[in-house]
Amino acid sequence: MYVAYFAPTSNSPSLVIKAVDGETVRIVPTPKGAYLPSPYAESGISPHGKYFVYYTGSPRWLEELNHKFDLTLHVASIVDGEDRASIRLVRDTFVDDVQQEARALASNPPEELDGDSSSEIAAGLFDAFLVGITSVAWSPDGRYLAFAGAIDGPSSDIYLYDTENGSVRRLTSGPDEILKIAWSPDGRWIMHGSAKVWEMGSSLTNHAVRFDGAQVVSFPFGGAFDRGWLTDHKYLVTEGANGIGSYDLAVLDIDEGQRISVWPWDFGGLAWDATGSTLLLSSFGIAAGSPGPGLYKIDMSHADRTKLADDPFQSIEYWPAGRYEFVATGFEHGLFGITSEGNLQEIADGTWILSVSPDLTSLALFGSAEKEGLYIMDDPNTSLRMLDNRDAYRGKWAPDSNWVMYRAGSFQEDSTITVTKANFAEPMSLQVLPIRMCQYPEPVWIVAR
Repeated sequence: MYVAYFAPTSNSPSLVIKAVDGETVRIVPTPKGAYLPSPYAESGISPHGKYFVYYTGSPRWLEELNHKFDLTLHVASIVDGEDRASIRLVRDTFVDDVQQEARALASNPPEELDGDSSSEIAAGLFDAFLVGITSVAWSPDGRYLAFAGAIDGPSSDIYLYDTENGSVRRLTSGPDEILKIAWSPDGRWIMHGSAKVWEMGSSLTNHAVRFDGAQVVSFPFGGAFDRGWLTDHKYLVTEGANGIGSYDLAVLDIDEGQRISVWPWDFGGLAWDATGSTLLLSSFGIAAGSPGPGLYKIDMSHADRTKLADDPFQSIEYWPAGRYEFVATGFEHGLFGITSEGNLQEIADGTWILSVSPDLTSLALFGSAEKEGLYIMDDPNTSLRMLDNRDAYRGKWAPDSNWVMYRAGSFQEDSTITVTKANFAEPMSLQVLPIRMCQYPEPVWIVAR
């Protein structure tokens, strides 16, 4: 197990690979002026530690619209830093193409662009393009890279790079800009969202394309924010807004080609079981018509809702341990175990952010109120074990479930990337990063071959 992350250097970020004992295995610099995938995308590091992604070229901002546009995606080897592929993402006529498209839209505008001039429309098209053009996602097996590109036209589409034979294929074709990309767990589908313009209140169309390009399923009517794969063929999306937060939770069912509303009101904590048949959701009761604040259990097969508690819980996880199926912690509650029948029992005090190991054997608890630090629970009947007494957050389990990676330190100070073994190992601080890099890009676990 190794930790991979990007650290700032004078001219460009460098990829750093470290072992769990703190030893630096490799530092791979990127060329001067290089930049990384979109903050809305994955880190660009392949899951098996063979490749990483960076970008070169310009422009990156609207004021550079009349400059040469030579944006290029690079797939580089983690071993030697050499490019395995350099893919030009736009045509030489890109700027002219965008302006021509804007003039056509101004002469026959859709509702959302009615009244805008061609220059205003061009700016909106370009902004949406920039938001998503550096979106990438690796397939679960690490063979394919799905990426956004405008190689064949003015708007971006989904392309697929095959690391085994070096081929690049276009999988989709449409007039809107790609804004997000996510592979299904089984590697068969690529969920992606698109929009013509992207600003506060913009609508988003979601699509699922098969990895071989044989089928595309589209889901209109929103769901701008991802909540993850419920199953291999069902994807959760939600809307969001300042004040109300997340709301309008829905399932995109690829097999049925339907968008199914699950919870049209506001909500906070969310978790589901291994089969995607049972969902637990915490409601704040802000939205008009909401059933009210509380913890709700939703039977996905029958769309039945059962209220389990009158107060909302901030963090919920599926953890089938002992007689419990889920665990949850609230704003003023302790840690509760929740049975399959929906009964709640408090098993520890304190308010936490929860994270369950991939093999479902252990629960990591990050203190978010009176108890700072990182704790581990191996069984609901055992006491908490403290692994680190510093403020710990943004935890991420290793795929083998033996290690936990997290940030240590105050949100107002530089952040230390730290790892610790789940069985009492001394925490190992890998590197302190500036506060501006605390949110993005995220460090990732890789399994080097």
